[in-house]
Amino acid sequence: MALRDIYLDCIKMNKKVVSTPSGGNINLWSDGVEIKAAIGQNTSGEAIQAMKSEGKLLYSILIEPKYKIEHDDYIKVKKDGRFLRITSLNRDTPHIASMVLKQFYGEYVTELPK
Repeated sequence: MALRDIYLDCIKMNKKVVSTPSGGNINLWSDGVEIKAAIGQNTSGEAIQAMKSEGKLLYSILIEPKYKIEHDDYIKVKKDGRFLRITSLNRDTPHIASMVLKQFYGEYVTELPK
């Protein structure tokens, strides 16, 4: 199975912060650019420790470098509508054959922050 066979259609979520009449702020979310991402459960020692102590599963996310993804961005998986919060800064993966990818770590969340 090739890596491209496990890519999922995703959408990077756009966030707009809007002031409320009471002086606070709320986040308004909209669909942004469509991306393809390979998402798999992270089984590193650090991820297993986080799962044991915090009950959170961490995921590795691979995307093409042309997409700009930052820490605390959100990605929606189109297939099931779930959201992934990016929990790490991106890093370039080593050149594998002719593929260059960016790798992130993330966690699924039940909803986008208000």
